[in-house]
Amino acid sequence: MLLQSKCLKGLKMNPKTSRILFSLFLTVIVLGIIYFLYQRCQLLKNHKITIGKVIECRFLSKSGGSISLVYEYQVDAFNNIRSKTENLIPLNDCNEHFIGKTFPVIYNPENKSFASMLITPRDFKSSNIIFPDTLNWVNKYLRE
Repeated sequence: MLLQSKCLKGLKMNPKTSRILFSLFLTVIVLGIIYFLYQRCQLLKNHKITIGKVIECRFLSKSGGSISLVYEYQVDAFNNIRSKTENLIPLNDCNEHFIGKTFPVIYNPENKSFASMLITPRDFKSSNIIFPDTLNWVNKYLRE
């Protein structure tokens, strides 16, 4: 903390520079959000379905109890590894019941690395896909 305050003491910014940096930072954040929403819209509008396998469950300590499900899927002979944040599945249940299981993955054929694994009824609903009866067992492990 002392080192940080010494470093910051020598750094003097006039208000104009501060405003420019803040505006630049805000612009980058807004553009990132717009890009993500555009990719999500493209995924929902123009998706294909493949199968992915959960390979790891990680606890996200700063997320209020959410976990990260790491999964892999294959498209055109290329293995892709992605993760999905999930707050409805407890970590213990994920490790015990989800690792090694396969689930549908929707991906954008134009950007194959942008994908989403569909596990919960909420995932299927947000993707406008009917939740299959074969995945009803998942409901038993969801937080309410």
